[in-house]
Amino acid sequence: MSLYVADKNNNRIQRFDKDLNFLSEYSGTNPDNEIEFGYPTCIDISGIGDLYLLDSDNNRILKFNLTGEYLQEIGGNDAGSFAISNPKNFTVDELSNLFILDDETIKVFDQYGNGKFYFKPDFAADKINVDNGNLIYINTSQVNIFNINERKPIHKFENFPNLEDEKIVDVIIKGKSLFLLTQNRIIKYLISK
Repeated sequence: MSLYVADKNNNRIQRFDKDLNFLSEYSGTNPDNEIEFGYPTCIDISGIGDLYLLDSDNNRILKFNLTGEYLQEIGGNDAGSFAISNPKNFTVDELSNLFILDDETIKVFDQYGNGKFYFKPDFAADKINVDNGNLIYINTSQVNIFNINERKPIHKFENFPNLEDEKIVDVIIKGKSLFLLTQNRIIKYLISK
C-alpha cells in the first residue's frame, strides 16, 4: 500500500509506504519527463491502478500508470464543451469514471477521457467525492448527494444541528451514516429516506 501526496508548491507528487517512508517522487518540472505539470492540487488512483493528477497550472487532468509513464491528458483545450477552465477538485469512481469540479460545473469523463455528461449543481461546491454510485458535492455548509445512474440529486443537507460555526471540510457516507469532517472534529448524522 502506498500513499501519494500532491505537493503543490514544489510541483511534484511524492509516494510513501504505509509507515510514511519516502519511496519515490515524480516532478512536473523535470525537463527529462515526457510531460510537464505545475501546481498539482489533487490526485486520485483508479481501481485499475492509473494515477490521475490535477495540473492546476495548465487546467487539465493528467493520467499516468503507477510506474509514472504518461498516458493521456483529459479536459484540455481540444475537449470542446468538456474542456476544463478552472478545475477545483476531482475524483475517480470504482468504474474509473472521472468527475471534475470545474468552477461551478461538474464534468464527467470515462476512463479513456471521453466526455459523458456535465451539470451545474444547485449551489457552489468546493469539493466532490464518489461513494457507492453516488456523487457527493459539498461546500462549507451544505452537502448534496447525486445519483450518478439517474443523473439527479437524491439528498440535500443543510442547516446541520450541532455544527455551530464550524465549516465542512469533507464528507463520507457509510451505510446510513453521514460523517462530516470539520476543522475540529468529525460529526456523525443518520440519513433517513
